[in-house]
Amino acid sequence: MTGNTDTRYYLNLTRNVYRWTPAVGRGLDNIHTVDERVSIFDHLNVVKFYYDFIRNFDVADV
Repeated sequence: MTGNTDTRYYLNLTRNVYRWTPAVGRGLDNIHTVDERVSIFDHLNVVKFYYDFIRNFDVADV
C-alpha cells in the first residue's frame, strides 16, 4: 500500500500488510509533490512487476 493510507482497513483482516512499492531509484521522487508525476517508464515498470507477480503467484518452484 503506497503511503499506508489504506492499510488501516486491512489490519483487522491480517497482520501481513506489505507497505512498499516496486518502484526503484528516483522513480517516485515527484509523487505527492506540487508537480506530482511519474514517468511512463517507471509507471510501466510498476505495472509489469504486478503483472508478473500475480501471474507467478502460484508457481511451485519459487
